[in-house]
Amino acid sequence: DDEIIYPDGHGDIMKTNAFADKPLLPEEAKLELELSENTFMMFKNADTGETNVLSRKGDGNFGLIAPNF
Repeated sequence: DDEIIYPDGHGDIMKTNAFADKPLLPEEAKLELELSENTFMMFKNADTGETNVLSRKGDGNFGLIAPNF
């Protein structure tokens, strides 16, 4: 469930619970995201140990955000 955490009346910031509770491969995260109604999912990448974000794109593809510090 989403909840408003920073309201300003012009694009409130919403808190969303969209994360995996176990490490996943990106392909596994994609399968879980396809089965949900969420537009994105945060997960711990089982290959790298890093936190990644997988998102649905408007063209039907998926985007993977991976940190590069």
